[in-house]
Amino acid sequence: MSSSNVNTNFRCSFLTVLVHLVLLNCVFCSTAIDYRKSWADLERFTIETVNRTAHQLYEDYRPVIDSVQLSPDCRSSLELFAERLKGLELDAIQMVDSWGKIPTAGLLDGKWTDLGAFDECVSLPSTQYCLMAARMPLMPATSSEGFFRQYDVSAFNLTTSILEHFARHAHYFRYLNITTGLCLPKQCDHFEIQTIAQKIANIHRTGLQIDVNLCQSNDDPVPWKLRETVALLVIGSIVLLNILGSIMNRTYLLSEFNFCANIQKLIFTAKTRKPFPPLEGIKSLNMLFMLFGHVLFGLLYPSFGNLLNVPTVGSNPVTILVYLVPFTIDTFFFATGLEMMSHFTLNPDAKFKFLPFLLLRWIRFVVPIGWTICLYILIFSDHARQIIGGPFWYSLQAASSIPETCSRRWLSHIFLVAHFFDSTSETETCLMPDWYLSVDFLLAILFILVLVPYLKSNKSMAIFISLLMIALGCLTVGFIAKVFHVQSTWIAMNYYQEEFVKYLTLIHAKPWSHLAAYFVGVIMAFVLKPSKSILKKDFLLPIWIIWFLMVSSIITYETVINLNLYPISEEIQLIYVMFGKLVWSLSIAWLVYIFHYDLAWSTVRRLLSSKFLRVLSRVNLSALFVNLLVVRVQNATLRSLTEFRVINIFFTLIIPEVVCIYLLAFIFCALIEFPTVNVLKQIFLPPQRVHKVPETITLSNNNEKVFDQNVDGDKPRIV
Repeated sequence: MSSSNVNTNFRCSFLTVLVHLVLLNCVFCSTAIDYRKSWADLERFTIETVNRTAHQLYEDYRPVIDSVQLSPDCRSSLELFAERLKGLELDAIQMVDSWGKIPTAGLLDGKWTDLGAFDECVSLPSTQYCLMAARMPLMPATSSEGFFRQYDVSAFNLTTSILEHFARHAHYFRYLNITTGLCLPKQCDHFEIQTIAQKIANIHRTGLQIDVNLCQSNDDPVPWKLRETVALLVIGSIVLLNILGSIMNRTYLLSEFNFCANIQKLIFTAKTRKPFPPLEGIKSLNMLFMLFGHVLFGLLYPSFGNLLNVPTVGSNPVTILVYLVPFTIDTFFFATGLEMMSHFTLNPDAKFKFLPFLLLRWIRFVVPIGWTICLYILIFSDHARQIIGGPFWYSLQAASSIPETCSRRWLSHIFLVAHFFDSTSETETCLMPDWYLSVDFLLAILFILVLVPYLKSNKSMAIFISLLMIALGCLTVGFIAKVFHVQSTWIAMNYYQEEFVKYLTLIHAKPWSHLAAYFVGVIMAFVLKPSKSILKKDFLLPIWIIWFLMVSSIITYETVINLNLYPISEEIQLIYVMFGKLVWSLSIAWLVYIFHYDLAWSTVRRLLSSKFLRVLSRVNLSALFVNLLVVRVQNATLRSLTEFRVINIFFTLIIPEVVCIYLLAFIFCALIEFPTVNVLKQIFLPPQRVHKVPETITLSNNNEKVFDQNVDGDKPRIV
């Protein structure tokens, strides 16, 4: 059978012909036409077409099937499928109908995915849905591969304009594939299907490398696993506590689980005393910006219909700002250091107890971690897959192997050590956001080195140690980047490959990368201690100019390296990876300074201090854990392709997902986070001294500080 006939069989299936005949029949229909004869003609045509197609497929591919090693069950199931297709049995026809097209329509425009009809396939008995990925082999990979890093077309030695056009985007094959949905008997495993497909590709000399994976079937019953039972019990217990707490709202401890009351306090509580009101707004906007970025970074590229448009979207001015999203985590670390130190600089009578501080901090972190692990185990279980699952359910950016990994590694997450020994070869993940809590916990321990001399009235030594920590962080990052050849920043437009993972595991998710931001915040607490600004107005303009140059340098560097505008020397990359986060933290520190002392932009200051942003800041920690859950669920359940355009991505993905994230964050905060803080106060603080309006949790992290705020207005004491 010729290659053109193969393409015709796949692209012009008999059902497509049927649709055209029906439409044509409707155009010329009239009362004079005998509808019975038309339906009889359609049935005859269908029988002839199906028989011809089935016979042709059987005759052409029977030698292929005979020439490869298959299990007896697989071979017999394929033969039965062919016979049932010739017999016009509905389920066999539906199997063919649910296939995606090969090649996909719009291939030259970047539509490299045709999912077919997923739900139609998995609803059939004894069938499985698989994704077949076809790719072209490439030259050895370089250390930096991405959407803006094209290959030289002349290296492929092509002679036709069609293939030259295709080769201009050959670098996509380093990360993406031409993906097609297949529906076949489940008696054949994905290796056997892959063997058959590769054999056919080799016979027709296509040059393609075939991979078949992500197979799934809904036909078999799914037993309950121990991990799912435990997760269900934990979540059910929390929900039950909230029900009982709402009913018995005067019972000690149990009343703290009053969901309705907690929602009201969360949203409508009176204004609480904050030493830096604009900082709450900065944290809220920072989290919102982070969520936008995480939705974009979590995009499942095979789910888009025009991938060749990625460079256009990636060079859009709005998208360029998203390259700054990895710095948002340093904004939070800066805020944490500032609030931790300011608690003592602004409250001379504040006391500190080491062991209770660490214990309560750990307990405070364990609750959202354990809650999220249980949610992951249930939401990404096979039970949920059979209800809501889509073609990409087992993709790395979707459900992947999360339930199995969480059941193995839950204890390391509970003790905040899961990300200490991450390696570039580790692809199985459970939780990702808790790396932030792990780093924050270690930084809090280092903060004690600054706090102890300060409490002994040695302010100069405290500032010196903070500066030493900043220098240590910069030098450590530079050393690691130099020795292990780590890239200098996130580079969002590069592919998810070893170099990117190396940056995440060796720099971004490790404490030394954020020492500068944290201890710049600590020093800033000393700067903001005076009630009035000590800075003369003559210095404002020069500092603004310096601030503008700092921010511009970061934006310029991120734009150049992401869009691959021109080569950047190793020396500049080393300087950037060492001091980039420090420069960012200083720029945030300046904004906090001017807003705190109301030196400029009074309207912006009032906006940052508004109740709306203050309320949003209370759910920052919940939003941090919820956001990747929502992104993964979106990827795991999608069934249709989206056009890769800014307007489409913004209105069909970003806005709905961000709204969903905040909605769930408020629910989870009232359900588990809010009660946890209140219970800790009830247990570890004298009941008569507990303030009736509970402090809530923000990602600042005042969420780790438990305050003894008495009703007489005494200064708070950190425990």
